[in-house]
Amino acid sequence: MIQDFLAVIFQGLPFIMAIAIGLLIPVLAAIASVLAEKWTDSSKIAVILGALVIGNAASVVLTGRVLYSEQELILNSQLGLDVQQGRAAWAGRLTSGIILFVSIGEIFRWATGKRVMTPAAKQLWWALLAFYIASYWVGLVFANSQEVQVSWLYAPIVFTALALMAPTGYKNAIVKIEYVILTVLGLSLLGAIFVPDMTIQRGYSSWLPGFSIRLYGLAEHANSLGIVAAIAVIMELSPFVRKRMNPLYFAIAAFALILTQSKTSYVVAVVGIVFVRFEDIRSRFGARNVGNFSSVVMVASMLVTAMGLLVFLVLVNNGRLERILDIPEAITFTGRTRIWEITWNEFLSNPIFGYGSAIWDLKYRYEHNIMAAGQAHNQVFQTLGQAGLFGLVSLLWYLYLMGRSCLKSWEVTSGLAAIVFLGLLIRCFSESPMRLGALSGMDAFVHLLAFTFAASSVTAIRRRQSPFNSMSGHVVGK
Repeated sequence: MIQDFLAVIFQGLPFIMAIAIGLLIPVLAAIASVLAEKWTDSSKIAVILGALVIGNAASVVLTGRVLYSEQELILNSQLGLDVQQGRAAWAGRLTSGIILFVSIGEIFRWATGKRVMTPAAKQLWWALLAFYIASYWVGLVFANSQEVQVSWLYAPIVFTALALMAPTGYKNAIVKIEYVILTVLGLSLLGAIFVPDMTIQRGYSSWLPGFSIRLYGLAEHANSLGIVAAIAVIMELSPFVRKRMNPLYFAIAAFALILTQSKTSYVVAVVGIVFVRFEDIRSRFGARNVGNFSSVVMVASMLVTAMGLLVFLVLVNNGRLERILDIPEAITFTGRTRIWEITWNEFLSNPIFGYGSAIWDLKYRYEHNIMAAGQAHNQVFQTLGQAGLFGLVSLLWYLYLMGRSCLKSWEVTSGLAAIVFLGLLIRCFSESPMRLGALSGMDAFVHLLAFTFAASSVTAIRRRQSPFNSMSGHVVGK
């Protein structure tokens, strides 16, 4: 009798838990909405983006990883596989819980009429949803893989919340986020001293004379830390973030950037510094139409970068890259050309909708004997292989709207918004920073930061150009 009773309980337990969760979600959403009203939008944006950076750093620490030199990995490919993924997963779940709690509160306020989404933010939001649906859900019907993951639900929730809050909270949020970035960079440098096995890769084939180490810090990869360090350097020099550079903050960001030895991050930093300081100098001399020339040059830079990505794709596909380059490491890009070739072939086999979201998952890597590749290491290749032409069209439209919005805010942000977007675009060359299957890592942070700028830009300009601004210093009735 007792055994039958227990059997009924265990059989019905999943249904009971499902009902309990279904009832709990709206309650938590209502609680989050009440708490959200007590915070400023800038604080909530800072919590979302800051939690992403801090959570990623905590995950790295909890893995207990050991970084081996390239020579050691060649001799023993099994090195580095004994990390504690279970403990890191719990850090990721906690981070996701915090981000989703804040985001759901804003969406609940939107659903109950307490918030509105500006037309500019809504247009960008629709483009993001189109890219997201094309990349993941369309593949369930038309592509080769039909797997579904709960983490797919995170992206639209978080991006929707940012689209709602960005127009009013982005300015002060950027200042708060910079402190979070500098904290992680500072801890990464300290980690290089006290826990070098976790934070430093030895025996690196450096382009910098005398440097045979590479700083991974508290990031999943040196390139991921590099792009964040580049953004921190630009922020520190940007008058939009602070009026006067703090030498200590700049030193932390610059030293971390140099040690990452990330070439693309160097490019982002140099371009960003040139434009930020150029705009500051022009504004001090009272030049008219500040930003017009710079924004034109930035548009040209974006177009050249985008065209470079497409031309590079064609060169790899036609096998011409090997004939142009004569350096073995440059030809393979540390093994990336093989990954690009496989991904391109998947696109040719499924040109409209791609292979599906399972491309470069664990099973796919086993089948192709490339265990180190969790993605295509190029956003264009990743989108083509995963979602085909349907996904590529949605990606290009989304990038166009994001870039246009960031450029429109050139004067308001002293070029910082466009520079962050250009950094994201350059990052698309060697990585896939715009994947939406799960929001984790430094690449997701850069994507979310660029989206925040884009969702707020037009509203910020209109507010600045409003004739009522001239009356802002006067008190009515006096």
